[in-house]
Amino acid sequence: MESAKKDADIRKDVMAELEWDPAIDPTHVGVAVREGVVTLTGHLDTYAEKYAVQRAVQRVEGVHAVAVEIDVKLEPGHRRSDTEMAEVPDPAMSPPIVILPVCASASGRAFPARRIAETARGIDAAGGG
Repeated sequence: MESAKKDADIRKDVMAELEWDPAIDPTHVGVAVREGVVTLTGHLDTYAEKYAVQRAVQRVEGVHAVAVEIDVKLEPGHRRSDTEMAEVPDPAMSPPIVILPVCASASGRAFPARRIAETARGIDAAGGG
């Protein structure tokens, strides 16, 4: 039976994983391990790097859980005011566009899928021929 990995070995492997990932600057990340639970601390420049750190740690064998206590300090060029954020269109607020092909009935007669879409719930508009 294989014994559980020691915390010191897990920490070493986590640090190696952080060093290996080109999306991460490991010099700004603190790593502590206790009973297989990895606690990450530090200050990073972007949320993307924070998530990359978390994903990298989850790849390490022996890690049971990850506590992410990393702050993100956005560079001035990355900061947006509430007004700027409100002016950016939210794709979730726009209805999706679905392209429907021509369908064939059981008798082999072709008809536009538009006819089906026009009667379906949740469809705001059906265009085309």
